[in-house]
Amino acid sequence: MGGQHSFLFVPADRPDRLGKALAGRADAVIVDLEDGVAPESKAGARDAVLQFFETHPPQRNDGKLLVLRTNDTAGVYFADDLALALQLPVHALMIPKCESPEDVASAKNWNGEIIPLIESARGLHQAERILLSDQRVRRAAFGAVDFALDLGVQWSPGGMERAYPMGHIATLSRALGCQPPIDAVFPEFNDQTAFTEDALRGKQLGFGGKMAIHPRQIEWLEQIYRPLTAQIEWAKRVIQAARKSTSQGAFQLDGKLIDRPIIQLAERVLASNKNKSEGVAAPQENGP
Repeated sequence: MGGQHSFLFVPADRPDRLGKALAGRADAVIVDLEDGVAPESKAGARDAVLQFFETHPPQRNDGKLLVLRTNDTAGVYFADDLALALQLPVHALMIPKCESPEDVASAKNWNGEIIPLIESARGLHQAERILLSDQRVRRAAFGAVDFALDLGVQWSPGGMERAYPMGHIATLSRALGCQPPIDAVFPEFNDQTAFTEDALRGKQLGFGGKMAIHPRQIEWLEQIYRPLTAQIEWAKRVIQAARKSTSQGAFQLDGKLIDRPIIQLAERVLASNKNKSEGVAAPQENGP
């Protein structure tokens, strides 16, 4: 169920926005029961989400990933959030402030994907154990604002305070054979230049996508994560040349050396384009 690049947050108590998000261009929609909903509105938000999906069943073949971000497992809301998830046609749970394998194990009877959201120094320290703890965990996500808060520093657009944890999560994910992790939201949603610079840094570190808090950011992410036409054509030419090459090692194409890592890069570009055109999401078994 990998291949998503853009993850749009929608507060659970705003079903009007949820309908627009599901009809929009985001690869994934995250229904947010945590930070996006005030404590006094949690119960009403759960009711609103349940009612929405009862009256607006999602199209099962549109390739859009549906994620429910619960409240943290140590709080008083998680049990009700999990009970709701078991009634919804969502594919994945995102567990915030995930700091141990026990947090993952708290999602009992859930058969879909679990995305641990790493937002603290302890969570980063336990990231390897978390990623290896359960077959339902296929990738991690990173929460930059909460991570900065946990460190006792300010979140910054430049991102110096998150460079190390992001690099660690991306490298660890690769080493363990997990899917590329999901980059954090960028709170300054009106600044396209700063957002783009931040998303490009995440991509260069090894992240496979990014969470967004406004629909306009989805178009910006498409420009960053979607292979351009020129990239796709280049990748096709590399693969074709590799198939025709009589050399068992490196060869030249347009005056440039093409070796196995370059061929693998071309294969990834074509695979990414194929995943997007075909759609990759599939419903998990808990939903109706």
